[in-house]
Amino acid sequence: MRNKGKKLLIAVTFACMAFSCLPFVPVGEVCAMEDGAEGIMPLADVLEWRYKLENGVMYKRQFNRSTGKWVGSWVRC
Repeated sequence: MRNKGKKLLIAVTFACMAFSCLPFVPVGEVCAMEDGAEGIMPLADVLEWRYKLENGVMYKRQFNRSTGKWVGSWVRC
């Protein structure tokens, strides 16, 4: 029984030494991005309220800044 234990211990030791000597493979070159918003794309629309005063009555309407289009129609505040 002791002989099998020693053989197992030696086999595990050699296996550990063999796998610890594997060559290091670099993942890849990391490129730094330039400052600015060229590589950034928003996933959600950016909506904002626009207001106007007409004949003493305040109106509001949503504007989609991502597409540059109006959303909905003018409503009273």
